Amino acid sequence: MHERHPTPSKEEIALLAPFQRLTLDQITLVSNAFQAAQALEALDGATALGFDTESKPTFAKNEASTGPHIVQLSTLQKAWIFQLEDAECRRAVGVLLE
Repeated sequence: MHERHPTPSKEEIALLAPFQRLTLDQITLVSNAFQAAQALEALDGATALGFDTESKPTFAKNEASTGPHIVQLSTLQKAWIFQLEDAECRRAVGVLLE
């Protein structure tokens, strides 16, 4: 079973040291099966991941979004941006989120 940690308050967050942003060489685009396999290997055993999604905007009234289209997973040292149009990228994200 996973240990749960309470969400810190705004005051507690304000006391934290600033996060050093990742540089471009620390960000990997994942858009095919080979890159997805490499990302899975690199992320194997990570105990905590940052998570974000992006979807293409919709412009017409009542138009449904087909997203998310991109998922970003990151550690403190590196980030991977998965383009979900590729089936292996979708599968890799699913494995990691399980």
